[in-house]
Formats: sequence, structure tokens, C-alpha cells
Amino acid sequence: MNKETEQQKWEKLIRMQLLWLLVGLISVAYSAVPNAPRKEGKSDLSLDCKGEVAFSVSIKPTREKEEKNEIITFDTSLIEKNYGYSRENGIFTTQCPGLYSISFTVKGDGLGSRFSLRERPSSLTNSWSTLITTDKKGGSYTIIHEMELGEQLAVFINDGALTKNSHHTFSGHKL
Repeated sequence: MNKETEQQKWEKLIRMQLLWLLVGLISVAYSAVPNAPRKEGKSDLSLDCKGEVAFSVSIKPTREKEEKNEIITFDTSLIEKNYGYSRENGIFTTQCPGLYSISFTVKGDGLGSRFSLRERPSSLTNSWSTLITTDKKGGSYTIIHEMELGEQLAVFINDGALTKNSHHTFSGHKL
């Protein structure tokens, strides 16, 4: 019997996550609606939401320790269509309400590492509610989530730390 190593299991999870992201991005690319133009002189919340909305970001941590309940700031942008994700604070803010596919893949540095995807109704509140919490050591998750204008999502460190020298991802696109 051939047993998979822990590394092989994580690689398989990441490959599956990337496959789902690719399927979603291809569906966005084949959309019959062209990109929505930005309206001159208006804020980001004034976008015409008929075009595609998507983001995909990653991080390869270098810090020794992250803080408990800290937002993971995914600092490398893989794709951004019609804005919404901030690489400065790690928060996705909905500028076009609707149904979204949201995915994240994180791996912890030990058995006590846990992470969560959280939401809050707007930047005007500090209250975040948890949508999904990973198992020990992290994991790979995809959800379909209805989002309102201004609603925010972020991936948090609940306990432990991210595995260094490993890529972690956070992605979303409007369906």
C-alpha cells in the first residue's frame, strides 16, 4: 500500500484549489459582458458592476511569528479585476454586490495552527464574524457567498503561524 506523505497531501490540496480557481477564472474570461469602465471623478464604490470582478493573491511568509487574530496580508497580486482587495490590509471589500466564489489555502507551522475566513458588514464596524475555521494545520476551502455593497472578507490567524517558505492563497470572483 502506497501512503502519501504530508507534503504530498498538501501539494494535492493546493493543486485542487488552483484548478477550481482556474475554472472560475476561465468562466469569467468567457463572459459575454465586457469589462465595466470606471466612472470618472467617482469613488471605487461607483463602479458599473456589469464587468467581471475577481482577485487572486498569495503570500510566502518570512516573519517568525504572526499575532493571534491578525489578518493575513496576502501581498502578491496574481490577478485583480475591478478592484476590491487591498494588499495593504489584507481585506476584500465588495464594490459590486452579488454571489461570489471565495477560496483560500493556508498551511500552519504546527498542530495548533488554525485559520479562519471572516466577514464584517462594513469598515464602519470592528465586529468580524467567522464563516469557516480550518482544521489543525490549515487547509483549503471554497465557499459560495452572497455579498452586499461594502461587506468585507479577510483570512485571519486564529492560533499558530503560517508555514514559512510555502505559498498561501486567497481568491474570489463574482459569479
